[in-house]
This record gives sequence, structure tokens and C-alpha cells, in this order.
Amino acid sequence: MTSDITVHSVSADEVFANVWRRKWIIAVAALSGLILAVAYNHTATPRYTIQASLAPVTKGQFDGRMAALGVGLPNLNGLLGGGNTEFNQLVTRLTSPDVATLVMQDHELLTRLAASRTAFNATLDDKKRWVQPMPSALQRIMYSVRRVLGREPYWTPPSPAQLADYLNGNLKVSIDRDSGLATLELEHTDPQLGEDLLNAVIEAALTVTRQQRQVVITEQLAYVRQQLQTEALAEVRRGLTANLEQLLATEIDIRSRAPVVGQVFEAARATERPTHPKVILNAALGLVLGALISAALILAHGLIRLRSFH
Repeated sequence: MTSDITVHSVSADEVFANVWRRKWIIAVAALSGLILAVAYNHTATPRYTIQASLAPVTKGQFDGRMAALGVGLPNLNGLLGGGNTEFNQLVTRLTSPDVATLVMQDHELLTRLAASRTAFNATLDDKKRWVQPMPSALQRIMYSVRRVLGREPYWTPPSPAQLADYLNGNLKVSIDRDSGLATLELEHTDPQLGEDLLNAVIEAALTVTRQQRQVVITEQLAYVRQQLQTEALAEVRRGLTANLEQLLATEIDIRSRAPVVGQVFEAARATERPTHPKVILNAALGLVLGALISAALILAHGLIRLRSFH
């Protein structure tokens, strides 16, 4: 039994001694890992993080007497109140096809997206690259002629569904429970283009929200006016009149493009430096992984040799 313990102790010493004798291999492997990490950092396309924030808009609530009426007015309180539900719907709407359709009406923005090499290109079903074909003088002339004639350039924009899919996969949204602020985050290789894209998405979402609220407001105005014509109770008429005034005020806000559900708290802004790749982290990981992998291989090789010897 004592003999076995001695053998195992000596074997462990021999293993670690074997690793130490080959420390130069570990150093070379660590240096190689560092070189690979530096090469990756140098060749990887830098990406910037663009952030913006939205804040909910709170409006006066309905008179409590109208809540007691109930019948025929189930949506008015939330409509004028602009509560959390509607703000959450606004945030969800950021990645909807309706918003994507409005964004795509900005032809200049689409052209800039087409010329940029982003992950957005990979989302196209037909796998076509969005590039403006001007590699030769003749093609540049033909491109200019087509623009003068009012024809479309030589690239195919995506469908609203494809743009919505891109936003679904790349636009990150988080809502702070205390402040209610919604923080939007998007990564892009071009910081200025990323800012313009995120701002366009936000403005489109606010526009779609206003349009949808206008439709509901119009229906509710017609209903309240009809009720006023037939209602005889003075207290009910006072409540209906108060609701009518708030509906009209909300309609004015919508037509004047005033914020009614959410508003821009902070416009899109890109980080000053790329957030990807993470240069220092990648270099440290390359160095450590190179050393650990080589040490593990040397250790395994030493164990195999010792087992064969004993």
C-alpha cells in the first residue's frame, strides 16, 4: 500500500515537471493565441451600438362617473389616458410591417442601406447584395441616365416583412419598471446610418400610432355625439360632454403631431468607439486559451507516457 502511494506521488511530480520543462511550448501557444486574437480584432468589421429612449405620455383620465356608465365606452379610458398598455403597444409596433413600410418610403435612407454592408443583407431571402453597381465609367453613366429618366436604380429593396424581420432580430428593447422609459438598442457598422435608421423607425412608429388613434377617436366622437342627442339625464350629459371635450383635445394633439402615447426622450446616438469586437477581452481570451490548451495537451501527453512506463 505504501509502495502504491509513493508511485502516485512520484508520478504527479513527474507530470508537473514534464509540463514545466515544456513551458516554452505553453508560452509559444499563448503568444499564438494572442496573435490570432489580434488578427481577428483587426479583420472583424467594427460595429457600433446605437441607443435611443422613449418615454410614455400621461394624459388626464376620464371622470369617474363615465366609468360607471360602462356600456358603449369600454375603450375610452385607456384611449385618453395613454396608459402603460398603449405605450407597450407602441414599443411592440417598432418592429411591425406597418412601421417598416413607412421607413421604406424614405428612398434616400434605402439607398444608403443598400450601399452598406450590414447583417441586413443576409436577411434577404433571395440572398442578393444591396450594392449600387458603379464599378465602371459606363455603368456610372447608365446609372445617371436611369436616375434622370426616373427609373429605379440597379438594386432591389427588401419587402416590409423582410425589414420587419431584420428589426425583430436586431432591435433590442427594454423598459425600466420605475421610470417607464423604453431603451432601444441597435448595432450597425455605420454609426451615422444606424442613428438615422433608428430615428426613422421611431418616427414611423409614432406616426402609425397617431394614425390608428385618429381612427379610434373619430369613431368615439361619433358615438359620444350620438349619445348626447338622445340622452336626457343631466348628470350623464355632463359626463358625455366632458368626454367629448377630452376627445376633441386628443384629436387636436394628433393632428398637430403632439405626442399622445409616447415621445422621444433621447434621440438615437451611437457610441464614440466600436462596441464589437471587444479588443481587450478577445486578446485576453486568446492569450489564456492558448496557454490552457497547450498545458492541457502537455499534461495529457505526460500522463499517457507515465501510465505506459509504470
